[in-house]
Amino acid sequence: MCGGDGVGGGWVVRTVALVSCVKQKRGEACRAEALYTSALFAKASTYARAVADDWCILSAKYGLVRPDAVIEPYEQTLNDASAAERRAWADRVHGQMREARLLEGEAKLIWLAGAKYRADLAKRLRGVVQVMPLEGKRIGEQLQWYTELPRRIDGLLATVGEGEVDLPRFVEAAYAHGWVTQFDWSAWQSEAERFVEDPELVRAAEVSEIERLITVHVRKERFCDGHLGAMVGCGHLGAVSGRLAVIRAGW
Repeated sequence: MCGGDGVGGGWVVRTVALVSCVKQKRGEACRAEALYTSALFAKASTYARAVADDWCILSAKYGLVRPDAVIEPYEQTLNDASAAERRAWADRVHGQMREARLLEGEAKLIWLAGAKYRADLAKRLRGVVQVMPLEGKRIGEQLQWYTELPRRIDGLLATVGEGEVDLPRFVEAAYAHGWVTQFDWSAWQSEAERFVEDPELVRAAEVSEIERLITVHVRKERFCDGHLGAMVGCGHLGAVSGRLAVIRAGW
């Protein structure tokens, strides 16, 4: 699965995380990143800073908001909006994203937002890589996923030394800390090959993508003895571990 000299297409992936607003807010105007006070927003925004090059807030009232923008508190949500109002909001935010030049080049969007904030806007962003790490998870499950992530990363990185990977311990830790997930991994092998062949994709990888990568490699080892060793030899597992270390440092 290691391809050639490991050099990708020569472009840089720019990742942008989108975090939806929440009901709980401070009572006075302040920076947007400090306005929202729920535990879910705190964890989502921390994750956004750790995995993305840039992040913005999706506000039901203001649309696309930079974290450092000073805004007034408000009582408005898309959850109560009509279908027409949500479509108009999506048109507005799409325009704001274009004006902010968030969609230029090889952009990748990481959605940390509910379905009402995501559905109509995502349709307007076809052609842009979009990742939804928490899709299908309820609020309690999202909070648990965020809370457990540092421990999960630490458990896997404990098997990685300077330039080497203890493969038996790596596999054991991958299962023990939830890095081997349930999905159609065989159908995702071609996507995994892209990450192996292009280190730039690994540099921009988000945790749910790393979960899928590790799942493919661990599962494939069962059918192709020596596969994991090859991933170590070509530097891919080292790159994946390095990306996790960067994410962990930003936590």
